[in-house]
Amino acid sequence: MKKLLALLLAVLMLATMFTGCSQNKKSEDSSSTASTETKAEEKKEEPKKEEPKKEEPKKEEPKKEEPKKKEEKKEEAAPSTKVDEYSLRMSWWGSQVRHDGTIKAIEMYMDKNPNVKIEYEYSGWDGYWDKIAAQAAANELPNIWQQSIAYVKMYADADQILDLQPYVNEGYIDLNDWSQGAVDTTRIDGKLFSLTLGNSAHTILYDPDIFKEAGVDLPDFDWTWDDYKATVKAINENLGIYGDCTFPNMNAKDGLRHYVFSQGYTMYNEDQNALNFPKELMVEYLNWELELQKAGYIADQATQGEITTVEASLLVTGEAAMNSSMNSNMCVATMEAAGKPMAMVCYPH
Repeated sequence: MKKLLALLLAVLMLATMFTGCSQNKKSEDSSSTASTETKAEEKKEEPKKEEPKKEEPKKEEPKKEEPKKKEEKKEEAAPSTKVDEYSLRMSWWGSQVRHDGTIKAIEMYMDKNPNVKIEYEYSGWDGYWDKIAAQAAANELPNIWQQSIAYVKMYADADQILDLQPYVNEGYIDLNDWSQGAVDTTRIDGKLFSLTLGNSAHTILYDPDIFKEAGVDLPDFDWTWDDYKATVKAINENLGIYGDCTFPNMNAKDGLRHYVFSQGYTMYNEDQNALNFPKELMVEYLNWELELQKAGYIADQATQGEITTVEASLLVTGEAAMNSSMNSNMCVATMEAAGKPMAMVCYPH
């Protein structure tokens, strides 16, 4: 706009200048003629030269601004309170005590987080891993599922378990009150593939009342394998029940490992590619189990195979004095199922 006004002003000034020059020339010619023709006459007053009026440049009238329409105030929408909803699946094995406690914890979590729905499925140990294997093959594993240290690496290598370490690093998972040993239980190559539910130890759970009834001394932490064999024999002969639900052989190899350790050996060499104990120790150990089963001092293999829950344990039903196939964290569930206190002792050595 400023440039337009300046250009208009310049044009008007030039037009005025040209007009003024033309009028001056005409006046001079007229005056000269009059002077020649009337020399004797009195000089007439020369008319006053009128200066040409300068035309003032027209001022551009400012455009009238239309009155602004009053903007209607739009009501601001209230911030959305909608929360994303999530649905998760969770699976575990265990006794009824574990089922009840886990379900209660899930319900408490969902009460505090109503946008999260957790569908759960549970079973006993028997058949659990077959079901997990089938779900893994179909790519339908639960979002959260109970693991065993025996299988973590297999599923981690198959890229079927999430690395939890980034969530620890970002503060979503707080492990400040965890022991480093517990945290590192399932750490592989710097990745954290699970969080332990707790640490436990292999143990033998026994019913002191049955020992008292049979007139057999209670086991202590110094008992030997010979003491163990004599104990199960005495209970069977005195009461007609099994001295033990099974031979001390948790997960098939753990009892053997205890025996190997007690004889001053380790299970594997440093490279973890060969056994590190005389094979005679394994033969001796397995023969003990076979002999005690044949004698009826401990439950045979067929009977053991029928027991798939804590509630069905021969120790719970009173058909055996001990259960040597135990993790220490299973003892509470067994006592609750039996409805009575019991006692624990270590494996013989």
